[in-house]
Amino acid sequence: MKNIVSIILEAQKQLVLKPIDLAHDITHHYRVYEWSLKINNSEKLNANADLLTVCAWYHDLGGRTGKNAKLIRDLIGKHTDDKGFADKVVRIVQEHSFGKTQSSLESQILFDADKLEYVNPFRLLWFRKAYKEHLINEEKYKQYKKEWEERIGKVKNMLHFNYSQEKFLKFLPQAERIMRK
Repeated sequence: MKNIVSIILEAQKQLVLKPIDLAHDITHHYRVYEWSLKINNSEKLNANADLLTVCAWYHDLGGRTGKNAKLIRDLIGKHTDDKGFADKVVRIVQEHSFGKTQSSLESQILFDADKLEYVNPFRLLWFRKAYKEHLINEEKYKQYKKEWEERIGKVKNMLHFNYSQEKFLKFLPQAERIMRK
């Protein structure tokens, strides 16, 4: 049997010790987890809650590109012998990246939850503040802004659920103002 709490705590430990960057830290993962629950509940989707929760906490571990399958399997394997569960997590995580196709309900929810973070004003302000305080370098900051500008116009049409689209449109104007500064 899976020990979901210990699997999540393992991810949280990794996110504190080795975040990709300040935009993909433990707080980002927590918000993706929250968005996932809100989407699932608002749309009355009945997604697998354990799977969705673990995927939210693991989605950016080891990198944003979904090429972290070995790391995910190793970390989850410390807490369960259920290789099928780890394989599902890996597949969903690999499908959450921009431009990928989502093949399951959980993949669609995770994708939307992660993309709602594109317009999260608190996250965008935090990232800008981190740059101003030299916690991230100019190259990383410019790369992040460039990716944001290239993707933001496409994201709304990629979202799977009405709830996600409504929240995206609600936060988009403020996000655009922040990113123009």
